[in-house]
Amino acid sequence: MEEKIGVTKKGAGAAYRSRYRGPLPGELIDERYLLKDLLGHGGMGRVFVARHLTLDERCAVKVLKEFQLCDEEGPERFLREARINAKLKHQNVVSITDAGVSPEGYHYLVMELLEGETLADWIARHPPKLRCSKNIKELVGHLLGVCEGLREAHRQNIVHRDIKPSNIYLARCTVDNQTHIVPKLLDFGLSKRWDDDGLTKSGTFKGSLYYVSPEQAHIGFADARSDIFSLGAVLFHGLTGQTIFEENSQQLIIARLVNDACPVPRPSEVNPAIPKVLDKVCLRALERNPNKRYQSVDEFMQALSSATGALGPASSKDLARRTPIGAPSPRAVSARPEPQKKGWLRLLGALALLGVLVGVGAIQYATHEKPISQPRGDSKEGASAAPQAPVTSAQNPAPSEQQTAGVKTERQEPQ
Repeated sequence: MEEKIGVTKKGAGAAYRSRYRGPLPGELIDERYLLKDLLGHGGMGRVFVARHLTLDERCAVKVLKEFQLCDEEGPERFLREARINAKLKHQNVVSITDAGVSPEGYHYLVMELLEGETLADWIARHPPKLRCSKNIKELVGHLLGVCEGLREAHRQNIVHRDIKPSNIYLARCTVDNQTHIVPKLLDFGLSKRWDDDGLTKSGTFKGSLYYVSPEQAHIGFADARSDIFSLGAVLFHGLTGQTIFEENSQQLIIARLVNDACPVPRPSEVNPAIPKVLDKVCLRALERNPNKRYQSVDEFMQALSSATGALGPASSKDLARRTPIGAPSPRAVSARPEPQKKGWLRLLGALALLGVLVGVGAIQYATHEKPISQPRGDSKEGASAAPQAPVTSAQNPAPSEQQTAGVKTERQEPQ
């Protein structure tokens, strides 16, 4: 492949440019699209940031890789992606605005330029050890958005066949000065109509190995239930941080996919922080027999929404504290659930304060109300004892001379 050209030699960049037959940043495509920076590349093409010179707008231009031109199916798949995306007018599917072949022979298609990250990046930013109800509900929300777009594709008898975290883009969209995340389904290059077998040979493997359904891997057949299996594999990866099977060999993975003796582990077994209510949804979507899976995207969405709604009120509180878009992503501190000991500490503190107040009140009551006993004149002790001084306390200090004089004066006025 072209990425390996001149890697081990001095001046690899010059060698790459001399042998690379595709466009480079700074070139003009079809006299309208000025290529800026390379965004990335996949199996079929490279994606550039570009500017439409006529409209003076930024866009993304995907150019078919030159080695794909050697495959008779390459250009046709590329054109089919443009046609399918043009028909799918949905907010959860990336929109394609133009396609064609430039005078230089470059096959290209023009897409909306998105800002954000892929679901694969999101999973990498949220380690499974820190998974909480907030992250789970956020993950489910992204998948439900993807299901909305996929439902429209299935309504038009289109199967995606390559659903995976890197083909799900979490786009940041601003509406009324408020930024929202809109999941978008990318890359319909492997998609096909249910009744179209023209570009898929019997027994050939098409799709991503860790997310492909058993029937795709085994006989090359795919329908809407195959996409549901891939959604279940993406859900499993998002919940646990790993794929359903971790082997590195394609033959071993395919063998485990089609072998009923190799069960898919429960997400809660891999990561105990995952609520077990999601196990049933995930495992049914990953059934090897398509007839035992959810039979439609609507059925999968309903089950996923119900399971997530059963997480309890703590999840709603977590959602109320969601970090605004553009703020630093939550890490170890913000992702942990709040400790529940604070409520007990507050209760114990209140009870201790109440006990102190009751004790102080009892002392004051005893001091004010208890009568001071005076010695009787007829008692034996009183006959010989001198008159006792009045008893005082810190709560009832003895009256001052001025106060005593005032009392005596008031008593003598009537005389």
